Amino acid sequence: MLTCIIDDVMSWQPCYDRERVVELFAGRERLTALDILDLDIPCVDRFWAVLRGELIAAPVLHEFACWCAEQALALVSNPDPRSVAAIAAKRAWVRGEIDDVALAASLAASLAASRAAWDASDASDAASDAAWAAARAAARAAAWAASSAGSDASAAASAASSAAARAASSDSWAFASAASRAEQVEYLRKAVTA
Repeated sequence: MLTCIIDDVMSWQPCYDRERVVELFAGRERLTALDILDLDIPCVDRFWAVLRGELIAAPVLHEFACWCAEQALALVSNPDPRSVAAIAAKRAWVRGEIDDVALAASLAASLAASRAAWDASDASDAASDAAWAAARAAARAAAWAASSAGSDASAAASAASSAAARAASSDSWAFASAASRAEQVEYLRKAVTA
């Protein structure tokens, strides 16, 4: 399993100072992705630290991005087929079945779908706001995972992120985001140990 040392974390320019990073290492010389996922810090900070190729293999990060995008799209009552196709294309790309050009074409179609969804959506009631908030939380994690894996063609993440970018009320956003992040941590924990 891949590991990092304190100097690695500091080279990533965390918002924590060195003293806090040393404290989080708790006397350990190295941390794994699982160690970081278990830290008692906000989920967003754990994701910031762990969703990078230095700690998790690129295929796992890409699959995580696809899974998060699927979770986000599941909250949309009628997701655009182009967004669903973008996730399938991303998985095909990871398996080496399509090239960067085909993935980029899928991304372009997915972004068009996302723009259409943005223009057409009306998420004014509280239930809809909560759904959009959860989708947005999942999409953000997906985008982090895909970009950390080194792909500039993160079709699945971009599709879900754009489709789910409708702003939600701060209360429903906080609730949905916390639930979504906890589920993402558990999924990632299983993916890393598989």
